[in-house]
Order: sequence, then C-alpha cells, then structure tokens
Amino acid sequence: MTYQEKVAKAEECFRMILLGQSLKDINTYLKNEGLNYIDTSKVLKSIEVFILEKYENIARTEFETPKDFLNNWKDSNISSDVYTLVFNHILEKHKEDKKNYINDRLRKEIPLDWIIDEAQDEFFSADDITQYIEKRKLTLELDKHAEVSDPNKRNKGLSFIFFGIIFTIIFLIAGRFSFGGIVLIIVGIFLLFAKKNN
Repeated sequence: MTYQEKVAKAEECFRMILLGQSLKDINTYLKNEGLNYIDTSKVLKSIEVFILEKYENIARTEFETPKDFLNNWKDSNISSDVYTLVFNHILEKHKEDKKNYINDRLRKEIPLDWIIDEAQDEFFSADDITQYIEKRKLTLELDKHAEVSDPNKRNKGLSFIFFGIIFTIIFLIAGRFSFGGIVLIIVGIFLLFAKKNN
C-alpha cells in the first residue's frame, strides 16, 4: 500500500468515524477490504491523528481550557471508543498543563498546601499533586547531586596519563623500568575517574 493510498483510506475511514462508526468497526472494515495487519495498523494510526487533530482544534477554539472541554464536551455522533480516545488525550493535556503550573509554583517556593488548593480539580486530585511533587522533588535532588564534570580535573588527569606513558616509554627504550611513569599514569586515572565526595 502506497503512502497516498494509506492517506486516502484513512480519510475515507475518518469520514465514517464522524458518522458514528467505531474504531473497532473500522478495523473490521479494513480487514474485509483485504488490508494486511501492518497496513491496517498504519491506517488506524492515521485515523487517530485525524481524530485528535480535529478535537484538539475544537478544544482550543470552542472551550476556554482543557478542563472546560472535559466537563462540557458532548458529541452524540461519535462512538464510545472514539469519545474515550479523545477524552483521554485531552485529559493528558490537562494534566500536563497542571504539572507545568505546579513546576512554576515550586520554582517560586509557594507552600505545598497552597499549590494543592490552587491546582486540584476533579481530574487532578490532591493525591495526584502530592505524588507529582514528591517525584519532582526527588528528580531535583538527583539533579542537584549529579556530579558536574570538572574540565580542569579532567585535563590534569589526561596530562598525568600522557606524561606517565611518555616517561614509561622513554625508560623502556633505555632498557629500564620507570616506576615514576607508572605512578603518573595511576594518579592520572585517579584524577580522571575519581568521584567527588559530598
């Protein structure tokens, strides 16, 4: 199936969706049309993109917020599985908006109980907010403790290794073993890979 054929079939099925056909009905229709599993999956994916684009646009233009859409949107023409797909997609967008808002409040060091009072609603509960903040704080702590690479330490380590190798080679060419060269290499490796102790 060519790309153009896939798009044409997806557009045809999208029109069927808008007339009330379910995604399950479309899946059966595509199989009856002789499409193999891969082509059916690709067409269904394109149909989902068309559906979500259409209803995201409606959510943006006809409703003030995703929450307003979630509370008030009704479309009796579409099947329940399409309704669920759209609802869950907009719900995820609403949750992302909430998380961005919470991140902003955390940066401003607003107290937790204020953030919960401001951010909670029927789609993002106080428990959801608390769990998200705990997870966020853990991430920030890990970021804070992540070692920042020290370029001076790295350069010193490489220098010690380089000069240690040079001394060792010179002494080996001269027929002698260079304990000092080995020490330089070990110190260089230590500088390069040793972690900072907090």
